[in-house]
Amino acid sequence: MARLRILSKNDLDKLYAIPSLKDEDREFVFELETTDTEYLNTLKDTAAKINYILQLGYFRISNYFFNFSFYIVR
Repeated sequence: MARLRILSKNDLDKLYAIPSLKDEDREFVFELETTDTEYLNTLKDTAAKINYILQLGYFRISNYFFNFSFYIVR
């Protein structure tokens, strides 16, 4: 029996793939507010700080959290 396909691969990528940003968008998307900076200062691990900033930025533009490797988003 064939599987029902409602969304194309393109549609799925638009919804669930890690967003691709233009250079002019990065400044806005990854801008940190005072509360963000205060929270980052409580973290000791650099990887945790980077993960927080990336998740925050990607959430701002898509309202989703992503699983990613640092190699992909470098």
